[in-house]
Amino acid sequence: MIAFCRTLLFGIGLDYYITISRKWDWGSVMCGCLTLESAPVVRLCMRDEGVGLFHSPPERLFVQRLDLRYNVTMSFDRSIIFVFLDGIGLGPADESNPFWTADTPTLHRLLGGPLVEGVEGRGHASSPVLCRAIDATLGVPGLPQSGSGQTALFTGVNAAQLVGQHIFAFPTAPLRQLIAEHSILKQAVERGLRATLANAYSDGYWDWVKKRRRGRHSAVTLTNLAAGLPFRTFDDLRQGRAVYWDITHEVSREHLQAELDLVAADEAGRRLARLGAEHHLVLYECFLPDLAGHRRLPWPSEWALSRVDGLLGGLLEARPEGATVVVCSDHGNVEDSTFKGHTVNPVPLLVIGPGAEASVWDGVRAITDVVGAILGWLKHGADRNGQTE
Repeated sequence: MIAFCRTLLFGIGLDYYITISRKWDWGSVMCGCLTLESAPVVRLCMRDEGVGLFHSPPERLFVQRLDLRYNVTMSFDRSIIFVFLDGIGLGPADESNPFWTADTPTLHRLLGGPLVEGVEGRGHASSPVLCRAIDATLGVPGLPQSGSGQTALFTGVNAAQLVGQHIFAFPTAPLRQLIAEHSILKQAVERGLRATLANAYSDGYWDWVKKRRRGRHSAVTLTNLAAGLPFRTFDDLRQGRAVYWDITHEVSREHLQAELDLVAADEAGRRLARLGAEHHLVLYECFLPDLAGHRRLPWPSEWALSRVDGLLGGLLEARPEGATVVVCSDHGNVEDSTFKGHTVNPVPLLVIGPGAEASVWDGVRAITDVVGAILGWLKHGADRNGQTE
């Protein structure tokens, strides 16, 4: 739909067109202070975090974006909130598995019990639920690792098989190239979908990267860089527009000296849900479980899992209508308290919401299949609406 409008900015009357291709709730739209050249016709097009103001022809940019985040609410018929939990596998139903002993009421409500081996299947809690064990070893001998596992999870390409081994921690040059070409966020943007990384980054992180001769980014960071999307900041975090990797800020405050207020885990989940109301695809990373599994936290693994469960509880409570929550991991770890390393256990794929009943998940058997299923579900919605703009 094209709406014709007229406004007065700095005493200059401007006729402009607004291209509207999604549902908008028009409230009080405050444009703030704009710097405009004299031009009779401009075009407003949706950009990440707001609306870009362009001259006609559109390639001539006058204002990169108008900040509408507090004034306009968009709704999407179909979206996915992808929660990546580092280091979670499906372990046995016994005392060696912190999932068996942790207080996880959200997971119990969804699955009818703890997140352990044997809980696979489809069900209905307050929403449709799919739980499936999927492979993270990818046919490569040895223990799965984060560098290759996350690359596979976020690109759909078997990174470990490509380089002949599992890669620790940070992606190597061949894996960085894979992410640059096949990042899930990049693929979403290229399809005209609105995507974002929910994690906040501190100024100190970028300073740390600059000071290193060979600054190393995680796979998640590279995934966002490949898409050319902005990174959320601590200002966004303080305004409730981002979520930190440790969910509640307890770790970052006590051990990283971050100047952040504590946030309840369920409130962090609700903030994540709000981003899901503004984007087709939201990606969020939490590596608390992996740190717990490696025993790098001063608290037991059950402590970390309770925070994850609280995040999921708040997220599902505030989940926008039409949004599907997808939870997955890159390898096992925290589910085996007898060993402080990774495991060869399958990892859980949890799908909660309207997408849980879709056939796109039928072929998902390994972490390399997740990207295709997510984009397939979003594409189906875009095709049904006749456009993705």
